[in-house]
Amino acid sequence: MDEITKREPVAIMMYGYPSTGKTTMAKLLQESLSKKYRLTRLSTLDLRIKLNLFDLKSDEQRDIVYQHTAEEASRLVNLKEHEIIIIDGNFNLRQRREMLYSVL
Repeated sequence: MDEITKREPVAIMMYGYPSTGKTTMAKLLQESLSKKYRLTRLSTLDLRIKLNLFDLKSDEQRDIVYQHTAEEASRLVNLKEHEIIIIDGNFNLRQRREMLYSVL
């Protein structure tokens, strides 16, 4: 890919209460939009699995997951290899959302 086509990606952030369809919608968007755009999906659940952090009541584990999410989002934005980044997670606290906003 040449430098002319590398642009800041568009971020679509799916957040809200648990079990409200965020992941389902994120996957449907990924399936639909990937036909036309270069995209990736970043999921807090996938990061929990990768990091082996499954205590959903642990604020410490949750903070680690959201910190890693922000770091990975920043890395993906800076790569400029994707036109769209879909970010899927609960983000129930304003500070967690703002951590992500600061890198987008």
